[in-house]
Amino acid sequence: MATVLRLVDLCKNFDSTPVVRNVNLEIRGGEFFTFLGPSGCGKTTTLRMIGGFEQPTSGRILLDGQDITDLPPFLRDVNTVFQNYALFPHMTVVQNVAFGLEMRGASKAEIASRVKKMLAIFGLTGLEKRKPAQLSGGQQQRVAVARSLVLHPRVLLLDEPLAALDAQLRRQIQIELKEIQKSSGVTFVYVTHDQEEALSLSDRIGVMREGVLEQVATPREVYSRPATRFVAEFVGENNILPVRVIGSQGGDTLLEMGHIRVVARDGRVAKGQPAVLAIRPENICLHAERPVGEGNLLAGVVRECLYSGTSLKVVLQLDSGQRLLVQTQAGASFQPEDRVWAAWRPENGRVLPDHPVPHGQVLPGHPPNPQPGSRRRGRWPG
Repeated sequence: MATVLRLVDLCKNFDSTPVVRNVNLEIRGGEFFTFLGPSGCGKTTTLRMIGGFEQPTSGRILLDGQDITDLPPFLRDVNTVFQNYALFPHMTVVQNVAFGLEMRGASKAEIASRVKKMLAIFGLTGLEKRKPAQLSGGQQQRVAVARSLVLHPRVLLLDEPLAALDAQLRRQIQIELKEIQKSSGVTFVYVTHDQEEALSLSDRIGVMREGVLEQVATPREVYSRPATRFVAEFVGENNILPVRVIGSQGGDTLLEMGHIRVVARDGRVAKGQPAVLAIRPENICLHAERPVGEGNLLAGVVRECLYSGTSLKVVLQLDSGQRLLVQTQAGASFQPEDRVWAAWRPENGRVLPDHPVPHGQVLPGHPPNPQPGSRRRGRWPG
């Protein structure tokens, strides 16, 4: 798919404080792309710069190859759905959805046809004359998205649009959003702090920390192959164990964890450097007796068993004193104070540097992010 939106060295400072730092990103046409990160990481500020509601301190924004950095919002082929929906309270559903078309001077026949189609797609038929105060939260959200999509924008920006909904309605709307995005072919750029939402909706995810894109990848890659310790800790549950790299053998990374040696197949830390081993709880097997032939083994005592219906989460106190979380089958018979052994395959451990990634450092497989200020506006590369 061709690139529809490109961010080049995008920076934003508030009162000399960097909020977005040298973001370089290409978003493809028809893609559902999500900015994921904790509050204050810069994801909403990035979205607002794309929409034209914030002016970058430096860098460029290109839409279909055209530089739109300095264009006001109404001159960009980009629409935004805000967290509070921003519906006109004095207008009916039909009037809200038709508003943008009227501002563009569309004919009455075209407005009627396109609005009717949108109301049908979003399940709003029969609610045409209601005002926002007469709608549920889910219905208001549908009206907000319909009002944006009726204009056939090149890109639709969504700033945590489901945050105000209860869990059940949020899951329902998530399914609807994904179906609408695929059927419409419009590029969605979504912002959320909800990892589950990002993993289930997105074609690709950009994980942000302190204004930096730490990893851009598919949901499966972000979950299974986190690029940094922050991504490993933020996305899903992970066991983070301190280790020391002592060498390599046949493509494996040899690690020392206290007095125990373990092996990982996926390593990016040089010998002697401090590192952590990230292991997902579902990738660890528990044994009531010491297994024979298992390479990576840690012994410990069961402290807690947390039943969740579909699985059993077991908290271990390892002999080293550390805690380990293991997710196993709901019918497993482990009990507190049981002596157990935890085993995992080398390919299921991820070795990562035991420090935050410095701003601007290039990780393997990542696009280069120059240091802030290295390219100011007006110095567009040829």
